This record gives sequence, structure tokens and C-alpha cells, in this order.
Amino acid sequence: MISALKSERKRVTFVGRINVGKSSLVNALLEQNLSIVSPIPGTTTDPTEKAIEILPAGPLLFTDTAGIDDTSLLGNERIKKVYEVLKKTDLMVVVIAPPFDNFEYEKKLLEEAKKNQITSVIVVNKIDMFDVSKFDCSFFQDIDMLFVSAKTKQGIKKLREYLGTALTDQNNKGILDGLVKENDHVLIITPVHHAYPKGRMKPLQVQVFREILDKNATFTVAKPEVLKGGRLIEKIRPNLIVFDSQALKDIKHLLPENIPVTSFSILFARYKANFKSLITSCDYLDQLKDGDKVAVIEACSHHRLEGDMGREVLPKLIEKVTGKKLNFVFFSGLHQNFNETKDVKFALHCGGCMLTERDMKKRQEYFASKNIPLTNYGIFIAKYHGLLNKLTQNLK
Repeated sequence: MISALKSERKRVTFVGRINVGKSSLVNALLEQNLSIVSPIPGTTTDPTEKAIEILPAGPLLFTDTAGIDDTSLLGNERIKKVYEVLKKTDLMVVVIAPPFDNFEYEKKLLEEAKKNQITSVIVVNKIDMFDVSKFDCSFFQDIDMLFVSAKTKQGIKKLREYLGTALTDQNNKGILDGLVKENDHVLIITPVHHAYPKGRMKPLQVQVFREILDKNATFTVAKPEVLKGGRLIEKIRPNLIVFDSQALKDIKHLLPENIPVTSFSILFARYKANFKSLITSCDYLDQLKDGDKVAVIEACSHHRLEGDMGREVLPKLIEKVTGKKLNFVFFSGLHQNFNETKDVKFALHCGGCMLTERDMKKRQEYFASKNIPLTNYGIFIAKYHGLLNKLTQNLK
């Protein structure tokens, strides 16, 4: 069975001071020993992730983090990691335990969560060690609070139920909402790229396949070369055509006027990003000048082969459409600080199938704050071929 992608899992991050029992709590919720537990301070160093399914929320990703009061030699670096993880978090679980003081560290965490619009819950651990009735809750007003003991398992079931319901209503939209309904048929057109191993499909394609099935619809998958001059499209009469952007140059003359058509990359632009912003950013291509710096960004890291979309194909297309000689800077990976974007005049981002909606929109916000237009591979390719309106008209 193929598990849900990390990018499709709601993220639950456990934070707190050293030795409040974060790791023990995660282990108790998972009913397995994911994290090392020890009375020695600073046992957890780097964030530890574990996928789990809790209904009705569905697929979640638990992240256990280092103590936010770590004063060891590498403490500052570990704390930075905690705050990096928080930027990707949907629900922050702040774990506290006796002895209690002025909650200085917890206050900073809650402020960070509020700034990033992250839902928070306070979990008071080790209730087997003190009288809960004497605990002063006044500092944590307007925040849900649960009392547990990771050691005795008291309150663990209630916490698990809370996590299952707290995230239920978040991000229930679908990739194909408004495009596919029950009994529809979708035609998928994709080349088999040599960069993908035998037996593998791109993650965003697999997600679309699954959603079609969830909607009780059907689909046909074909390579561009088997379309037979458009006769396959005429034969199956699909309700929607979705293609890989790399196939557009080979199939654009076959696309019918009376059937909705779009690309995987454009679908994910609507699904995970500020769609309108990505489209309007394309207008700024006309303002590029010789020597301007353009950023090409990919969320995943992969082995580069000849004909790589981000490193070779797109830079050539951008220079062709603008008629300018440009300088390109490349970014890849999920964790980026984009320090080299100082002089960037335009940015092009991949479909973002490995990013969460929060991740993608945070990236858009960053580039907007620097006044750098940011668009998506598929949207740019559609504009290059003069088909942007046709491929987005059913998505706006």
C-alpha cells in the first residue's frame, strides 16, 4: 500500500522544555517506542517524524522536537530547528510538566504560533506526580488544555481523540473539486520520463488518480504518442483532460475546444497556492532585462539528468519568451532560506507536490515581501504556448 504523502498529512508538532516528557507522550500516542526516552536532559536532538492515522482526521505526521530551553553546546541550533518545524505545523502541542514557573518559554512558542496562525493546545504531562486540582490554569486562557500521564497512560485516549477531531475540518478540499463528479471519465496524458525509475509515477499523478477513484469516476492513462492524432480523445470523449506539462508541445494541436483541459502543475497551483497571484505574476516576464537574475525553485532534490526541466528546459524557454539573456540561480529541497534571492527579479517554482499548502503559501508570502513575482512551472509553460487562459478558465 502506498502511504499518504507527507505533504498531504496534517502536521502535529510536540514542543516544550527539556524532560517534560514530549518523547514519552509521542510514544504513548503511537503505542510504540519511536523516540528515545531518558532522564538525561537533551536526549532528543533533531526533530523525529512519524506518520500515523487517527480518525476522523485521517493521515497525520507527528514530530517530536528538542527542548526549547536547551543550553548545551548545540542548543541554539536545535532550537532553531524547532522553530523551522513550527512553520510547517498545523497543530502545535505544547507539553508542560512540573516544576512549573513563569512559562517564559511557552509564551514565546504561543506567540510564534499565533503569528503563523497555528492552532495550539496545552498538554499538562506527569499528572501522576502532582495534585491537578491545585494547578493554576490562568496563564493559558483561551487555549484548550488536556491533562495526561505518559507514564500511566491516563488521559492518552482522550488526547488521541482530541487530535483526531481538532484537525478534521482543516483542508478538506480536493484537487479536482468542481472539475470531476461521479461517473465522469478523465483522460490523463503523460510521457514516461527517463528520470523516473521503472514502475514509478510522479507523486502528484498518483494523488490525482486516487481522487478520481474517490469521486467514483474513471480514467484512462496514455502517452502522447498513442493519442493517434486525436482519435483516442474522440473515441473516449472524456469530461476532463489532464496532462503533464512536458507533453504540451506534442499535444497542444490535439486539444479540443469543447472539453476542459489543464495540467497537473496547474491543478496543484490551484490546490496548494494563491492561484491568482501565480497567474498574474506571469505578466512581469515582459519587464525582465538582460542580465536580470531569475530563481528556479524545486521542492524536492533529485539526480539531475540531461534535459532536466528546472535546470535546462525552463531557462531556455524563459530566455526565448523574453528575448533576454538572463542569469539563473537554482534552489532545491524542502528547507530553504532563499538567501541568494537578494537581486532576483523573477521566480519560477515547481508544482510543489512535496510541499504542504502552508509551505507553498509561506514561500509565496516570502517572495511577495521581497517584491519578487513568483509563478509555477505549469502556468509559465501554458503562457509560453499561448494557452494559459484555456488551461485555467475552468479553475478560476
